Amino acid sequence: MGSPATEGIDLFKIANRSISGWVPSFKLSSAVAPVKLPFCSQLEERLLLWLEYHPLVVSYARGDIGPQFATAYRLPIPKHAPFAIGYAFEGKPHEYLPDVVGRLSDGTPFIAEAGMEDDKRSDRNLAKAEAARRLSRIQRGTFWIGTERRLSKHRHYNLVYLHARRKHFPAFDDIAIPLQEIWPIGDVASVEEIESRLAGKWPSNLVEAAIWKMVGDSAAAGHLLVDLEQHTLDRKLPLALLPPEAPPLVPHPLPDTLLPEPEVIPTATHSSASISLPGPTFDASTLDEKRRGEQSNWGRLPVFHLAPTREKPPCILLFWNAFVGCISCQHACQWRPFMSILRCANSLRASRRRRARRSSFPPTIKCAGRFIASKTMMRSWQCAKG
Repeated sequence: MGSPATEGIDLFKIANRSISGWVPSFKLSSAVAPVKLPFCSQLEERLLLWLEYHPLVVSYARGDIGPQFATAYRLPIPKHAPFAIGYAFEGKPHEYLPDVVGRLSDGTPFIAEAGMEDDKRSDRNLAKAEAARRLSRIQRGTFWIGTERRLSKHRHYNLVYLHARRKHFPAFDDIAIPLQEIWPIGDVASVEEIESRLAGKWPSNLVEAAIWKMVGDSAAAGHLLVDLEQHTLDRKLPLALLPPEAPPLVPHPLPDTLLPEPEVIPTATHSSASISLPGPTFDASTLDEKRRGEQSNWGRLPVFHLAPTREKPPCILLFWNAFVGCISCQHACQWRPFMSILRCANSLRASRRRRARRSSFPPTIKCAGRFIASKTMMRSWQCAKG
């Protein structure tokens, strides 16, 4: 929430020599007199247009400006602006002001931040983002981080193209009614083709302007059936509009964190017939020499399942003294204790099949880890071995 002691910033002073300007918003006002929202970087401009054409965003405004700046430039300002968020960094309390705050169609709030990904990955900015994300969760809202990787230039240029053509003009209302008749909902046609259907009734420049305004309004509502990430808008591109009652097409959501996802280690899967036996891990090195030499008596050998590793899929192995049987490839493979990476012999099939024919124990595999006894696995391997 906003803090009375926190003052907003003057965007144009901190912008200095960076790119700054205004994005007219039709969400906050009529198409005749759109409200201007300031930005002081290219990524902030991309974020504002992304929000402008997000069909679930009802309203949005700068969260880092104060009443003085808003009054001077006649800007909308949130209720608790400046929207200060407390966070801790290096053991000290701080406050930061997010770029944009607003509300979604379901009534929940959202916070949005824009910046270069390398900058947003710094320790201080990660602490800010985590504080904003937690606040959003407490309020059952949403937190978005827009970076150069997520806010693509291609989509942004298409939105700029549409946004420049959405302003209302006097002849639009007269052209819109016949335009809807000759270009019905769901009909796929290019601007050039639609314009030819109304040739001679109005000047061609006004007809084209009305078509693009209708396309832009539909895109803002999520009813433009074109992938703006893949296609470039022009007069020859086929376009189609969805009906007003259709569910909106929502763009891919922005992430709420730039922290790397935790690595998920795959777990070994047992077959449905597999039954694990309770007991401690078996170590063949504890057996005497007589037991170690009974390699032909496979029926008495315990079977072991390799503990989870980073390999996909993990091998199911039989362990006996210096040999390992791999159930997945039905090979009996030599085991070298100093090797620590699991490799299934089946993956080496092409170049080593000749060696497998000449030896009763085909190619060497590498293995490591903890083994869990399972007699059923041994029996299935023994049957496969014949």
